[in-house]
Amino acid sequence: LTLDGVTVTGNTGAEGAGVRVNGGDLVVRNSVISNNTSTTNGGGLHFTNAFLAIVEDSTIEGNTAANAGGGVFIGAGVASVAFDRCLIQGNSAFQTGGVRAIAGQNGITDSIISGNDATAAGGAGGYSQTADSLVVINTTFAGNGAEQRAQGQEVGPADILPRLAVDGQCHGVIAVGVR
Repeated sequence: LTLDGVTVTGNTGAEGAGVRVNGGDLVVRNSVISNNTSTTNGGGLHFTNAFLAIVEDSTIEGNTAANAGGGVFIGAGVASVAFDRCLIQGNSAFQTGGVRAIAGQNGITDSIISGNDATAAGGAGGYSQTADSLVVINTTFAGNGAEQRAQGQEVGPADILPRLAVDGQCHGVIAVGVR
């Protein structure tokens, strides 16, 4: 499935109120995923059992999830998700406001993850990863908020490349490369 130049906004649902992919591939290009509300995970985008997902030149903003991944939730069975030239901002969830990844070899390039909020003690505002790997290139994390944990990013097993800018204070521990 390819979404090119579309706006997905104002939806309410369980997993992936904006867009849900359960199996197959997805390309989101030149699109806006905004103001969607999930009663579980993935307010904007929700991936499970996907081989490859590419999100490029797109904005994911103002989405909400009751549990995790206000902007994006990357769930079980996902091989790889790549974010290129994306703005992920103003999303909120209980556990991770911006992007929550529990699977995949994921990458973020030339993007901005900002102004995302997690309300849970132990949440991560911008990005939380326990997946296989994460490569971040020329990406800014700024103004993300969390009650007691990593305001910018919390990652598990990860490969962080140069030019990662992190803004905000850490309440607890930001684990980069170690879980």
